[in-house]
Amino acid sequence: MASATASDVGGISCPVSLSASGFIYGSLSIKQSDIVAMLAQQYPAKYSGKFGASAPTPNLLTGIPPHESGFQQFAFTSLYGVYAPWPHENGATQHTRAGAYIGIMMVQNKMENAFGWKKNVENGVDLYVNQKLTTALRQENRLRPRFPGLRPLAGYQFEDNGLGYYYGLYSDPLQQAWIPGCSGTVSGNSCSSGWIWEFNTANALYTEFVCSVRSQMTGGSKPSYCP
Repeated sequence: MASATASDVGGISCPVSLSASGFIYGSLSIKQSDIVAMLAQQYPAKYSGKFGASAPTPNLLTGIPPHESGFQQFAFTSLYGVYAPWPHENGATQHTRAGAYIGIMMVQNKMENAFGWKKNVENGVDLYVNQKLTTALRQENRLRPRFPGLRPLAGYQFEDNGLGYYYGLYSDPLQQAWIPGCSGTVSGNSCSSGWIWEFNTANALYTEFVCSVRSQMTGGSKPSYCP
């Protein structure tokens, strides 16, 4: 098995090896500290560039790899009859087919995300900031007029809703991580005690992921609102 440089494999910036049969294998030499450092730098910068404010939780996305991939871009498995460090794909679940997502951040399965760990991390950050948080903001703007007096989401709640959308996608905003709630009496669209945001523990898919990310991010701990 021969080593290959980035230019040998389409310019993809990831350590790989070429087998005599022509298969491209990955490397297990990627440092977790490098992944964490890249996430801790990119997320606050891209959040600020998108929303014009500081990221509420700068280290937030460092909690995604422990849950999604165990920080593994590659993992030893058998493929095409060969046991080697192949790109780490997701397993099948009731919601997702096996191999739909790949790598450290479990993003779309395509070549650059499979063999380029830096591209995988970068695309994961972009996916969260540019798509999932945008969805969370759009859904918040849909909900607030329906529940008079409901304040804007706090920064961490906004992030949590984005995390939920990173893990899955519901068209109904009442399925997201934080939803309107009322501790008083509901009459029409009014709440006697005033509408508040409540953590939607009924949607375990979202909330378990949110709690896992916040618990495992650098410097993180389990939030008090998590079950």
